[in-house]
Amino acid sequence: MEGKDAIIERILSDATEKASSLLSSAKSQAQQKIDSVKLWAENYNFAQKQLLDAEVKDIVFRKITVAELDVRKLILKARQDVISTVFDKTYEKLCNLDKKTYLEFVNKLVENYADDNDEIVLSCDGVLSDVDVKTLKVMSVKKLTVAKETGDFIGGIMLVGKVCDKDLSFKRLVDNKKDDISAKIAEALFE
Repeated sequence: MEGKDAIIERILSDATEKASSLLSSAKSQAQQKIDSVKLWAENYNFAQKQLLDAEVKDIVFRKITVAELDVRKLILKARQDVISTVFDKTYEKLCNLDKKTYLEFVNKLVENYADDNDEIVLSCDGVLSDVDVKTLKVMSVKKLTVAKETGDFIGGIMLVGKVCDKDLSFKRLVDNKKDDISAKIAEALFE
């Protein structure tokens, strides 16, 4: 029986040794898998963090760009409003000229733009009368007449001629200068 016990002992010893070896190998493989998964998770987390950081930077950049565009639009609108106010004030000042200055200004307009035999249409503001305008020297030189009816505009005059009519109302004069001098006004105001 001793031989049999020795064989059983040997089989048990070999089995224990084999089981220990298998367990050790399994633990080693499991640890390698755990380490591999941890490394993958760290790499994945790092990559996702980089993607998220890049996306956050992109979103912030876009938001800043949109905000800057909005600010530029608001500044442009404010500048346009200021320039528009300048032209409105200019028109207002022209309409509020004292009678003598108003008449001198109209005289210059007539001298520069009237053709022979034109008819002058006065504005409905009533600052100048036909008597005031008829006293101008240019009236007899260019053989001009004054219309009996006033125009439906405020400030300035209109010239009605055989070839063409000329709108010299203050509103039209100011509007005609807008394109020419808006850039200069903007430069002077917002330098």
